[in-house]
Amino acid sequence: MRPGDDARKREGHEPEEAPRNVPLGMAALTVAVAIWGGVYFALYAGDGGVNHGDQRTLAALAPPERSETVDGAGVYTARCAACHQPTGAGMAGAFPPLDGSEWVVGDPKRPIAVVLKGLQGPIEVKGASFASAMPAQPLDDGEVAAVLTHIRKSWSNQAGPVDASLVAEVRATLGERGPLGGGAELTSLFP
Repeated sequence: MRPGDDARKREGHEPEEAPRNVPLGMAALTVAVAIWGGVYFALYAGDGGVNHGDQRTLAALAPPERSETVDGAGVYTARCAACHQPTGAGMAGAFPPLDGSEWVVGDPKRPIAVVLKGLQGPIEVKGASFASAMPAQPLDDGEVAAVLTHIRKSWSNQAGPVDASLVAEVRATLGERGPLGGGAELTSLFP
């Protein structure tokens, strides 16, 4: 730096941003879209008539009527097969087998109660002890009857069908109680 050199004199002005107007084409497009929207709204909105939208009625939006027949095998696959296996063999030490189970082919009220309320406690199935918990299944009476009929007639099981009216009867008997406490409680409720 030389003597007498003033750095402030060498500096220029601070930069400024020049004013920029909206391009004429963009302004014209914005106005055209606004006019089109106004015309469209004026022509097609406001009366709420059936000529607008997808024209479905409330009846068309209602869920379809349930069939009287429920696919018990489908319910089993969706709700039971993960633990009891597609073959009904269960998982050793964890989940009891349904194939050949005395609980399944015996009094139908017992498996109905287990499906409706769940089971927490020890139970002996085909000579082996199990202590895992089974949660209650959120099924209606027809679904419970269908899945238990499927189980009672599948694999080596040769038991009769389960009727939805019997499921309703057991549901009323059990009321709002929680899970069953194991095989002993199940036997005492349904000897």
